[in-house]
Amino acid sequence: MKQIFGAALAALAFAGGPAGADSFADHPVDIYTGQAVMPDFAGAQSAYSMFRTRLGEAAQGGANYAGNYVLYEMGCGTGCVMAFVIDLTSGAIMDAPVSGERQLNARYYYRADSALLKTTWIEGPWDTGICMIGEWTLDARGFHLISTTRHVPLEDCQS
Repeated sequence: MKQIFGAALAALAFAGGPAGADSFADHPVDIYTGQAVMPDFAGAQSAYSMFRTRLGEAAQGGANYAGNYVLYEMGCGTGCVMAFVIDLTSGAIMDAPVSGERQLNARYYYRADSALLKTTWIEGPWDTGICMIGEWTLDARGFHLISTTRHVPLEDCQS
């Protein structure tokens, strides 16, 4: 049953249904096809150097989000997901707006041809927290919040 609810929540978040007003088509971008600029882990991106192998490999795979970015997700423990965004035109790295152990069970929905990022996560403890849906856009200045919505039941974010 949890899988059905989780799939329904993902469908709502992904499709821009009642929980999310924006659709991916509302935020079109051109996909970057040039040479990727690799992050400088000894310089400006040194804060991310402990992840240099994974992030470097992700940057070589080409854009998967917002035209010229790579959104890379990796586990950090039970229910914990960290997400980073790499700008392929500059090598700059930033944290995704929902990431780490403060937003459990994070799920990300995105496309290479859209600047829209939709997320679901649990705000607070795993068993008593609040299921959240968020929408952001990304441009050269960073992430811009569109909306966050509380969602019931919590189980939808737990699957």
